Amino acid sequence: MDPKRSIAVLFAVFVAVDGAAAPEPTQTVYKCVQNGRVEYTATPCLGAKEVDVTPTKGAETYPGANL
Repeated sequence: MDPKRSIAVLFAVFVAVDGAAAPEPTQTVYKCVQNGRVEYTATPCLGAKEVDVTPTKGAETYPGANL
């Protein structure tokens, strides 16, 4: 997966989690480094680290927020 696509996938995951009604994320996201490349995925790889994708509270009140 190329870096631009990885960023796009991560952004899509954050948008999906941010729009969810549940206070906890419905899916676990893992950060994997394979062959020197960082990937974010729903399935863990060897040595994967779990990423906290819990939406922050009050982010919509920051200056410049377009919500």
